[in-house]
Amino acid sequence: MQGREGRWGYRYDPKIAVPFVAADTDAVSLGEAVLWHSLVSIQHSVLVVRGEHSDLLSLRDGRKKWSRAGRP
Repeated sequence: MQGREGRWGYRYDPKIAVPFVAADTDAVSLGEAVLWHSLVSIQHSVLVVRGEHSDLLSLRDGRKKWSRAGRP
């Protein structure tokens, strides 16, 4: 987001992960399965952007899921 002074900065909701923490294991597993099924069915280039310290998608998990989908 660009501020009034013209400088760029982040706008991040620190509570974004609260619903994920509150979800039970079955709901999380189902949600992940639906998400990854949807992502791998896309037949075009996809850019995955994640923060270096993301608690929603680790680099290891992202790479593992993407390689299972047959993507480079």
